[in-house]
Amino acid sequence: LQQVEDLKQQAAITKHIDLQKSQDNPQPQAKPNKLRVCDVCGAYISIYDSNKRLAHHFGGKLHLGFLRCREKLTELRDFHNNTAPEDRVIVSERDYKAKHGKYDDGYDR
Repeated sequence: LQQVEDLKQQAAITKHIDLQKSQDNPQPQAKPNKLRVCDVCGAYISIYDSNKRLAHHFGGKLHLGFLRCREKLTELRDFHNNTAPEDRVIVSERDYKAKHGKYDDGYDR
């Protein structure tokens, strides 16, 4: 039982010494982040990238796809905000056939 007490005390002393050492020698601060997030597509872009690499990013499929989606979303929001609810009715295929007698492609089904 005495040995257990001695080991606990030794462990506490060792922990205290390690804590003091870590406080005396703080870890160096992490380097500042060299990446930024693209406002359009959310990709990480290095702040040190060349103009050629940035041009490739801004002309890429992913970036342009997100740009088109954002433009369409803005267009749809404007349409939604500027039209009356009764003008925004979505016509189902069944309603279309009942009104016109055939589907959009000209074939009866």
